[in-house]
Amino acid sequence: MNVQIRKVQENDVKRIQEIYNHYIAHTVLTFETDILTEEQIRARIQKYTPQYPWYVAEVENNVIGYAYASEFIERTAYKFTSEVTIFIDKDFTKGGAGKALLSQLINDMQTLGFTALVSIIALPNAASIKLHKAFGFEHVGHIKKAGYKLGTWVDVEFWELLLRK
Repeated sequence: MNVQIRKVQENDVKRIQEIYNHYIAHTVLTFETDILTEEQIRARIQKYTPQYPWYVAEVENNVIGYAYASEFIERTAYKFTSEVTIFIDKDFTKGGAGKALLSQLINDMQTLGFTALVSIIALPNAASIKLHKAFGFEHVGHIKKAGYKLGTWVDVEFWELLLRK
């Protein structure tokens, strides 16, 4: 599969909404429980993109996934650490889009001078763990029963990549 990565555009909002709302409605991989509107997705893109990169992955001009960086914790001393988020269309999870998106984010965040990237992974999620390990992320924490969704308690793990040692 020939995956192309590009910066998010206004006309990607609907497709991002479709991809993400599947995960909200049917999985514990996000702790959001309410389906998001296009306007809510648009607002997030507008909130993050002035300071952080946001990309989409395309195959044959069809958006099949997206990834972005965002503020880790709202305290000034955390300004060199960023959280990374990736979601891939459920029908394209094994096509290399996640690798391409994460590679682009890592490169950009290094260029922007960030020191650490953090990914919070809801469990179970072997594919996400495998992806993050492939890029050198290390398991740095585990919170049991961090959230309750779809009738089950969900643990989360924190994975970190140091960009500057």
